[in-house]
Amino acid sequence: MLRRATCLFCATGLFFLAVGMPLAEGVTIEFNTDSGGLLVGGSPTTVLNGVTVQSSVVDGRMQFRFLGDLTLNSDFVLAVGSRPLSLWAGND
Repeated sequence: MLRRATCLFCATGLFFLAVGMPLAEGVTIEFNTDSGGLLVGGSPTTVLNGVTVQSSVVDGRMQFRFLGDLTLNSDFVLAVGSRPLSLWAGND
């Protein structure tokens, strides 16, 4: 009985600690399907998390090709434009 009470006390404490902590802020990643541009945190780039990204229209879709692993941690991902979005990862 004492063990159960201790576990409930610890779980309750962890819950209140987690609720009081702010969520980790991610970076906004924006894929533009009209221009083929990539914005990370509002800045244009051709590299995401150390991986080179290329884009071109394939079968009417704007395809972004990651020449390595595609890793999206706690990021916010947006797609803007009139074409469908295609993400292709060369490694993972």
